[in-house]
Amino acid sequence: MFRELNKKDLQHAVTTNSKKLTGLFGFLSDPITLEIMSILAIEPLTYKALKVDFSDLDKNAVASYLVHLSEFGYIGVNKKEEYYLTDEGEDLLVSSLKTIFYDLLDEENNENLKPIFARIFGGRDIREIKRKHTMLTANVRLGIGARLRTSKRDAMK
Repeated sequence: MFRELNKKDLQHAVTTNSKKLTGLFGFLSDPITLEIMSILAIEPLTYKALKVDFSDLDKNAVASYLVHLSEFGYIGVNKKEEYYLTDEGEDLLVSSLKTIFYDLLDEENNENLKPIFARIFGGRDIREIKRKHTMLTANVRLGIGARLRTSKRDAMK
């Protein structure tokens, strides 16, 4: 995606928007944000139902989280006025879980995680899931290595 862009243009876009980007990453690192996203990944819920799930929070806080998630494009609202996780939100959640895959498997409660990783990686048991994850990781590393070698070669010309 970014390979077609000029390096300086991309760097400029990132550095001139660094406050927005760090704000986004800060917001996404908030446990409440992640909990809302994970709840909505299972089923769409109304604002009223979400307030029940987060009854310990101020009602304005729940609304604020929903507004921010919506502005970032991670949740939407359907005709029944239910909040749902968008494709972008699901992609973010899946890629985050893939990133911490082995750490999660090492936890004592990994039995609960097996169905999640089976769905993400398409495996039936932990060995098969680990094999698929290892292959995916190796392919990503190979792709990055190939791009680095190509860019070094181009720089030497």
